[in-house]
Amino acid sequence: MRTLFSARLTGYVRMEAATSAETPSTIETSASVEETFSGAAARSRPAHRLVSSGLSASVPGPAHGRDLKDQCMTLIDLVGWVGSAILVWSLLQSRILRLRLLNLVGSAILLTFNAIIDVWPMVGLNAVLCLINLVYLQRMLGSRHSAASYSVVEVRPDDAYLQHLLAQHATDIEKFNSGLDVARLLAEQAETGEAYLVLHGDETVGYVLLHDIGGGVAQIDLDYVTERYRDFTPGEFVFRRSHLLAEHGYTSVVTRRGVSAPYYEKIGFTAMGDVFELALTPVPPRAAT
Repeated sequence: MRTLFSARLTGYVRMEAATSAETPSTIETSASVEETFSGAAARSRPAHRLVSSGLSASVPGPAHGRDLKDQCMTLIDLVGWVGSAILVWSLLQSRILRLRLLNLVGSAILLTFNAIIDVWPMVGLNAVLCLINLVYLQRMLGSRHSAASYSVVEVRPDDAYLQHLLAQHATDIEKFNSGLDVARLLAEQAETGEAYLVLHGDETVGYVLLHDIGGGVAQIDLDYVTERYRDFTPGEFVFRRSHLLAEHGYTSVVTRRGVSAPYYEKIGFTAMGDVFELALTPVPPRAAT
């Protein structure tokens, strides 16, 4: 029995030794497996969650994408606000050419804005506004120097309608003609002056007052254009297009001293010291009947 017990004890000791010998490799194997699974799990994580690895900056996740989209929408909204502001500003303009140009720009911006955000009824509305502005701009610019669009009517300097116009525009006249005494001018015009109204259809868009200084020369005392038509040069129809001054025997026309109106050079006047002068085209003699 002692022999049997000894044999069993020896076997148990050998088993414990074998188990002890295998433990390091088992632990090492377990660690290796755990490391493998840990690496696989790390590789399987979404890119936007790898904050600790430093990859979130180079691989954008949903949050970064939402920020980028918000920034784009902010820029698009800004375009819409700019277009709306220009459109409103255009309606505040008194000059019709400037009004049409600004309205065209604002409508074009809003057309683009609404196309981006897929608001198609507003796209259609702004497309129509662009077309209307283009048509009117073409008409206005095409008739800018057309004698068929403007007419000149001679009136007496003391004409009641002319007196009414001068009273209505007195403040504006003094603003652009520093030192000009309108009341004194009218008193002088009543004796030796001449007056011409410039009309566009049935609308008076300007008037010219002048007088004879001798030698076939007429001096311009007042050349006024209403604000709506200041982007045009209706006064040229008195000086160059209508032949009225030439028919009155004038050979040239000069401005007052110190006049700084830049449009005189645009319609053919030449700077002569502190005045501008225009040589008039002689009127051809009429054929005998």
